[in-house]
Amino acid sequence: MTTNKKDKEISNFYQTALMNVPIPMSVSDNEGKRININKAFEDFYKISREKAIGLTIENIYIPSDTNKIKTAIKKCLNEGYSSCEATTIRNDNTNLPVLLNFKLFEVNGNKYIIATATDISEIKNREEELNFIFENSRAAMVLTDENAKWIKVNRAFEKDTGYPREMLLGKTLRNQPFTTEETIKALDKFKKWTIEERREADDFIDIPGKKKDGSLFVHSAFQVPFASGKGVLYTALDVTAKRKAEKEYKKAVEEVLIVAEAIASGDYKHRVETNYELDDVRLTSETLNMVMDHLEKTDIELKNLIKELATPAIEVMEGIVVMPLIGKLTSERALDAMEAILSTLESVRGKIGIIDITGVSNIDSAVADNLIKTMESIKLIGAEAILTGISAKTAKNLVRIGIKFDFTTKGTLSEGLESALSNIKTKKKRKKRK
Repeated sequence: MTTNKKDKEISNFYQTALMNVPIPMSVSDNEGKRININKAFEDFYKISREKAIGLTIENIYIPSDTNKIKTAIKKCLNEGYSSCEATTIRNDNTNLPVLLNFKLFEVNGNKYIIATATDISEIKNREEELNFIFENSRAAMVLTDENAKWIKVNRAFEKDTGYPREMLLGKTLRNQPFTTEETIKALDKFKKWTIEERREADDFIDIPGKKKDGSLFVHSAFQVPFASGKGVLYTALDVTAKRKAEKEYKKAVEEVLIVAEAIASGDYKHRVETNYELDDVRLTSETLNMVMDHLEKTDIELKNLIKELATPAIEVMEGIVVMPLIGKLTSERALDAMEAILSTLESVRGKIGIIDITGVSNIDSAVADNLIKTMESIKLIGAEAILTGISAKTAKNLVRIGIKFDFTTKGTLSEGLESALSNIKTKKKRKKRK
């Protein structure tokens, strides 16, 4: 076998082998015109060899992809290799998305391009499904590239922030309109996990931000690395209302505890805030204030009742008013007694006022001074003042502190009443004589 014949056989062998490669393959000149195709190409594009030879890219791909393919061919001629995605128009009028790979080779100084096509329809279908899920997810989602620029934003994120995606895409976090210093500080917590270690975050993190209308929002966010690059996938739920509710509930609980302490100490003047946004918290606060109003009113009424019972001024006979004092007598209580007996004497036009201190355990100088003033006040309104029930111990204390009496004193209330009746009878007899 001669060398030429052997070379020809080898050439035929390789040509046959290439023509039967199970990948659609074509050979084009440097302008993209096909000069050869393999059997897989015929099957893939549903076109015969005779019809395929001589076709250009305009004849076999959709018009919108023409410029993209020409750019890839030009790159291949300059760099030796290129690729791009395109949609082919097969001879049976069906379209199919493909990945085209171009490889440059030279024969006798002429440049040719080998092109292969891979069916990526299944990948595209999956991408469409993932895009649908991404776009329609109730969670806010953002995808960044290796330079941390935002390349994809879904509707939920637009809704949460109020910003359209056109204002967000192509920017890094620091340049986003919703970003605050708190936003950056919070997102930095993800850096170690998803950027440096290229793994998913260990936990959800609250990410604050400012909406387009100026109000604040809070995302409960999670972040994972995206593919093999340096990008990340950010996903989050809007928990603004939940965090606000938690804050208001916490504040309300603190207010309730303060009110409970106030009630325990007998202070009914404390009131809680009612400017809550949550209806149930605001209603509880308003109800609590109503309870405090009622308790304060009841407390005042009770104190007034106790004061009246502690210093009762009673008209026991016509013109005779008696005030029995029992228990510990303070300066405040002595002043209350003065007001009570003077008021009663005035209202009944009493002639004699008797203060009985039989049940008083001890009288100091301040209390004694107030008692003297009370007796003097009785005399100033034109009535006679009688003090009864002074014990031996009280008498010694009064003498020791130098108290001087300018009014009638009796040992017992009974003696005081007898003296009062006697004085009234005497005055009546004198009045008849006149």
